[in-house]
Amino acid sequence: MNTKKGNNGVRGFGVYLMLILLVALMWFFLDGRSTTNAYTRAQFEQDLEAGKITAYHVVQNRETPTGYVVVTFTDNSQQRLIVSDVNEITEYMRERVLKIIRRRMSRRKAGL
Repeated sequence: MNTKKGNNGVRGFGVYLMLILLVALMWFFLDGRSTTNAYTRAQFEQDLEAGKITAYHVVQNRETPTGYVVVTFTDNSQQRLIVSDVNEITEYMRERVLKIIRRRMSRRKAGL
């Protein structure tokens, strides 16, 4: 009888171990951050040039200088662009915004 009791305890442990493993796998695969990034830097630059982007927010990870940019479009949808250097993307955005402002100012002067 003692051998059956010990054997049942091992089987019960295996069931719990399988349940824990299943929950961990489900959590990993259903986590929104584990999805692949389909939005690329080239798409970001094209959307910016086309005027489709209304706002952006740069978020730096703890492992500096990596991070991501949350991009908001004119239709209020959002995409996440993963970047390897947040300082570089911030400088790029500053340059682009200044170019856009200068272009708008020159159009207004020409229209007067």
